[in-house]
Amino acid sequence: MILICAHRGDSGRFPPNTWDAFHGAGEAGADMCETDVQMTRDGALVVHHDYDIDGQLIRMMGLNDFQRCAPQSPTVADLIEWAHGCRMRLLLEIKDADASAKLARLLPRQAADFVVVGSFHAGALQAFRKVRQDVPISLMLGSVIDAEEAIGLAHRYECSWVHPCWEARDPWPHRLLAGFAEHVKSAGLELMVWHEERPSELQHIMEYEPSGICTNTPSLLSQLLGR
Repeated sequence: MILICAHRGDSGRFPPNTWDAFHGAGEAGADMCETDVQMTRDGALVVHHDYDIDGQLIRMMGLNDFQRCAPQSPTVADLIEWAHGCRMRLLLEIKDADASAKLARLLPRQAADFVVVGSFHAGALQAFRKVRQDVPISLMLGSVIDAEEAIGLAHRYECSWVHPCWEARDPWPHRLLAGFAEHVKSAGLELMVWHEERPSELQHIMEYEPSGICTNTPSLLSQLLGR
């Protein structure tokens, strides 16, 4: 089964990384929500994509300041509690490597059942893995590389998922999966594919049978999958 992964929640309908977006993802049929983890000055883990809010760095803000500036954005602890309660899987992207160990300790004992932790930064993955060995981690790729290199990096950093984020690397990015998807899957790795919203591209990606597809429009992907 291909997992429907709502990119920052149902961000095609609601402001991304907000409670409305996460609740909307569940209503739209998503199996998983992707979101971004950052840490405030006082050590709170919060959900936000950009490193700043109106020019103010999140890592220089206290939690109270963050919540005042982004009142609809949950803390990571609250999001985890919600996801566990409603059986929503989470793909947590570590944006700030300093948050890795804190996230590893925050995750509940049963996190391996519903959480995948990913990052573009090797240091973030290594720091997380030092603390938690049970939770699956995902190698996120911004640059286009061949399958053998991706598999080698995944093994080096103890990743069980590979997540190429190549939606902007080709006018028809599904072409980049030719050969790549088969090799990655044959190596026993799970494959999550970037975020995509175009129906024709989604249909092409589905033909490669990845483990999951990240999308801003989970309801559209649900329809295309016939759910």
